[in-house]
Amino acid sequence: MLDIRDKRFLGQGMFAWLFLPLVALFNMFLHDGVIVPLVGPDAAGLVSSVVLVAMLFGTAYFLLIGVERPTNCKVSFLLGIIWVAFAIFFQALYLLFAVGGSLGDIWYALMRPAIFQGNISLMVLAMLFLAPAVCASRMLRD
Repeated sequence: MLDIRDKRFLGQGMFAWLFLPLVALFNMFLHDGVIVPLVGPDAAGLVSSVVLVAMLFGTAYFLLIGVERPTNCKVSFLLGIIWVAFAIFFQALYLLFAVGGSLGDIWYALMRPAIFQGNISLMVLAMLFLAPAVCASRMLRD
């Protein structure tokens, strides 16, 4: 059962997620304008994913460190699950409406283990899951 502090943490954490797609959008421009010319198109996907993970974690840490502290880290793992679900849901919407893919194409794109260009990679999903827990563990130590 969640107490009021945990509910506030989750609510603030869900609001904080709204800023993470902006970071991903910035990374897309960084990918095209800086990373591809710097390392070439072959390595750009991997470098861009690593940069995205670092930027997303930094942003998540910045956004979560000031919110209400959860009672324990289990609540932050729940927030991580919610962040991953949001990311997959909005990626599916993007593939369905912006790209115009079929449901089979969307399922394949979402389930493929490592997609670096234009889709979500496992590194990004792992970071989305773990970032709230890392932040909460830091918050609970202070």
